Amino acid sequence: MPCILTNKKSGKKDGFLNPIPKEDVPLSTYHVDFIGPLSSTNKKYQHILTIVDAFTKFTWLYPVRSTSAEDALDKLKVQQKTFGNPKRIITDRGSAFTSKAFGDYCTNENIQHFQITTGVPRGNGHVERIHRTLIPVLTKLSIADSTKWFKLVDTLQRILNSTFNRSTKWSPFELLIGVTMRNKEDLHLRDLLMEEMMEELQEQRDELRQDAKKNIQKIQAENKRTYDRKCRNAPSY
Repeated sequence: MPCILTNKKSGKKDGFLNPIPKEDVPLSTYHVDFIGPLSSTNKKYQHILTIVDAFTKFTWLYPVRSTSAEDALDKLKVQQKTFGNPKRIITDRGSAFTSKAFGDYCTNENIQHFQITTGVPRGNGHVERIHRTLIPVLTKLSIADSTKWFKLVDTLQRILNSTFNRSTKWSPFELLIGVTMRNKEDLHLRDLLMEEMMEELQEQRDELRQDAKKNIQKIQAENKRTYDRKCRNAPSY
């Protein structure tokens, strides 16, 4: 299986977005997904389990060895020890999340489990956006040694959570904790993350503008057909 660090996908995605209703409080809804495979490390990590709080956008990144239900549940239990359980978890239909073990866990913990439609990744857009930012950043940081990416995950998580979010107008940390995160800046990593975030924003703007252009052309064509039905060719003299 090829490493995703060398296979970044771009362009428009298939399918339409059907938002799942969420509460306007922290830690109520988690978006969960795996990113990978990445280059294997000496600890056998090949993937990252990403958990995003839907309201605050606070992100947790857990290096894992596989995309199994066991690895996903192990990290959710780690999360539970500090933050308790969410009311709902949103995932794709990967084998880990459709497994009996994952379903039983959600039932036993009284967690609603929503699975997005196959082929519509934007249904879990919170983690998709994080992944589109992380993959190129990890690629650039791993040029010297692609097996050391897991050592950067904690720092990347901290920077993501202390960075202004254009959707909420706050950093995820401020929304979740109520104060500004105090930390020593890693300007190189922050610059890389901001570069990728701006690129993602530009891609979204380009898509919107292309859609607007098509809509304008469609209206112009409809206006022409409506007008032309009432007219005839101008006589030539």
